Amino acid sequence: MRTDYSDQLNNIEKAFYDERSQILTRNEKEIEQLFHEHRTLEEHFQHRRADDEENYAKQLEDLRSKDANDQAEQKIKLEKEMQILERCMEDMKAVYRLNEEKLEFNHKVLKERQKVNNNTINSLKTKERRNKDILRTVKEKFER
Repeated sequence: MRTDYSDQLNNIEKAFYDERSQILTRNEKEIEQLFHEHRTLEEHFQHRRADDEENYAKQLEDLRSKDANDQAEQKIKLEKEMQILERCMEDMKAVYRLNEEKLEFNHKVLKERQKVNNNTINSLKTKERRNKDILRTVKEKFER
């Protein structure tokens, strides 16, 4: 009986050890599977992040390129506009100089005319005085 109990106890212990081994094996497989899933998931996220970084870098480079092109176009446009405005300014300066010369010429002409007119007025006054003198003398002779 003792041997029977001992055998039964050994069988029970063996069953526990077998069950324990199975549970440990199952848990190890489950842990291994979870680690494998975790690694796979991490790899997936790393690839996705690398792809995202690559896409963002490409978008950033495209945006930089577009901005550089826009800036170059804007610079060319502004330089052309500046050249047009400079030409307009030069034209305005030329018109100003021409008008200034015309005004100076007209001023000289008016001064000359004024001199001529003053001389004419003076000569007419002199003539008038002479004629008055003549008229007075003729009147005096006639009255006598």
